[in-house]
Amino acid sequence: MRDYLASGSFREKKASTQGEYRRVLEALAERHGTKPIHLIERRHIRRMRDERADTPGAANTIVRMLKLLLNFAFDDGLIPANPAAKMKLFKVGHWRAWTDDECAAFEGRWSPGTMERRAYAVALYTGQRKGDLVLMTRAHRKDGFIVWCRARPMRSFGYRSTAT
Repeated sequence: MRDYLASGSFREKKASTQGEYRRVLEALAERHGTKPIHLIERRHIRRMRDERADTPGAANTIVRMLKLLLNFAFDDGLIPANPAAKMKLFKVGHWRAWTDDECAAFEGRWSPGTMERRAYAVALYTGQRKGDLVLMTRAHRKDGFIVWCRARPMRSFGYRSTAT
């Protein structure tokens, strides 16, 4: 793990991605860091995934990090194959919009002016993704408007603008 964290592959990632990877990898190292990497098998990875079955997103994150780390170990010649390759991920639920009743319940619980209510209003009335919402600050307010560019650019689907 130390070699991966010192590698160019890791260092070229954005600081927020590095932080997430480091957090997950350090938790893995705490539990499994003393075990020899050349002895890891698919069944071990499946067990690590299944231990977190009640939180499928977290379980999938563990598998993704192990795939990444074991690919690095494979490329360095430390293991003959990546046992995490093609490991199936759990299905995760989808986010859904709140019902009118859920919105009313939230609005009844948190009065206008509270941090919770402001966050709710920004999410409700801007339609931004969660990753963009957490980056918005008062500095983005200008003359009664929120001035914002998406943190993650929209993907192109081959459409070309005809505007000049």
